[in-house]
Amino acid sequence: NQKNDFIIVNDTQTLHRSSTDYYYESVHGVHLGMSAKEARSILGNPTFIDSSGYRSKWHYSDSKMVLEFASGSIEAIKLYRGCPYTFDIFWIK
Repeated sequence: NQKNDFIIVNDTQTLHRSSTDYYYESVHGVHLGMSAKEARSILGNPTFIDSSGYRSKWHYSDSKMVLEFASGSIEAIKLYRGCPYTFDIFWIK
């Protein structure tokens, strides 16, 4: 599936392919492909971080949310029961 294609530049930044029209999901201003620095500026420091190689999971215990990173950008956002945030879906042209 071409919408899921990506490349990793200098082992630090993941760039995702996108089509002209696509759906864009975010949670409380945080979105897939966002850098760790950008996520930290919005959500603050995580409660703790699990790291393994080029992957890491940022746990926000108070908000019951986990951000999963690969090569420095968000590849998954997980919300657990009791999380005060919801997924926002915007259609962009």
